[in-house]
Amino acid sequence: RETSPVVSHRETSPVHTGARRITPGGKRIGLVSAFRFDDEQTHRLFVTEGFPNKECYARRHGYDNIFVTSYEGLGRSVPKTRVELSDQDKWRSSWAKVVLAQQHLPYYDWILICDGDYFILNYSRPLEAFIEEFEKSGEDIHLFAPRDYPYEGNFAFSMFALLVRNTPLMNEFMTEWIASRFTCEESAFWAEQPHVFIAIARALRKYHESPVSPDVDCSRFCPAGVSGSLAAPKTGSNGSLRQLQLNITRCLDKVARGLNLTLGHYDTKLKAPMVWSWGPSHHKFPTRDIGLGLNLLFEVDTNLYAIPHAFAAHVKPIHQSDLGDFRDHTRKQAWLMTKDRRREQVTEDACLTQYARMDDETIVRIAEESEALSRKWFEEKMLRMRQFNRQEASSVPISAEGGGTR
Repeated sequence: RETSPVVSHRETSPVHTGARRITPGGKRIGLVSAFRFDDEQTHRLFVTEGFPNKECYARRHGYDNIFVTSYEGLGRSVPKTRVELSDQDKWRSSWAKVVLAQQHLPYYDWILICDGDYFILNYSRPLEAFIEEFEKSGEDIHLFAPRDYPYEGNFAFSMFALLVRNTPLMNEFMTEWIASRFTCEESAFWAEQPHVFIAIARALRKYHESPVSPDVDCSRFCPAGVSGSLAAPKTGSNGSLRQLQLNITRCLDKVARGLNLTLGHYDTKLKAPMVWSWGPSHHKFPTRDIGLGLNLLFEVDTNLYAIPHAFAAHVKPIHQSDLGDFRDHTRKQAWLMTKDRRREQVTEDACLTQYARMDDETIVRIAEESEALSRKWFEEKMLRMRQFNRQEASSVPISAEGGGTR
């Protein structure tokens, strides 16, 4: 059986076999994003806006940028299931980034899983700024999530970004997140959002060795007979998917509150194994650090104020040719404000300056070449791991009873 190198959260000096780059502080950190759009104009827009943003940020701080926009390499069997998906199906409903992250997590200390429309706004701030705060707290933090709303007691969030630490718990979390995709009948095309809440709730309970009672078993809301999509729900034997997601969200809230977890990533008592960002504060603290990202798809009018202070933002790109006729003024304003914020840093960053001079075709070509190099690197690591496992297996002495001993 093939295994992957896992960094235990109990180890202080883990041995790595992976990352191509290493930070000045000795950490291996990877940015993972994956998407594919059928509409070529939309796809090109996400690549030309997203790739330079993540690539230059990664270069500045010594991270790997694993930026995937093709089907190749993700058509493998889903871990711990007997289901084989076609490449096309693997990419449906934002599952590609999850599969890619699960594959790469064992080779890093931390990975940032991010959507194609997640943009870094503050290039000078490394991810270690968050990680070091967690380490200073003395808490054993494994997972860092964004936050959409400032309301107390709301532990749900949009899955546009997630910072995950390489520990046995999180490797199991990633595998269970993917495997949960097939616990519902017809759920192969269900968005990854509610499934991550189920997997998080299970990981929180496991870490705290909390007993599993029906009211905190969030997987009970993943029944057979529910079909459709969150955007256009159909009614199954257990109601609509929209109601289903609401039930799962409430279940996660109940699990987190029951374990006395807290909201906010600083100026508060953190508690293992998960941290939530502070999120927008609706003008109460206009310059406060909101955490992993500002969601500009919800309550946009009230969140625009935070753009100048945000580390990153979740915002839908708009093609330049569409801006004149774009009717959603708030969404357009959000896109232009975040783009202006990114443009301000071009003169301060040689990498961004270089990409600003390129045409779209050149950026797309470089992104494809980068993806090919990432894929080649990963395949080489997997080959070496298989060779190592075979050597390990052949070196196991045989006991008198005929079984292997170590």
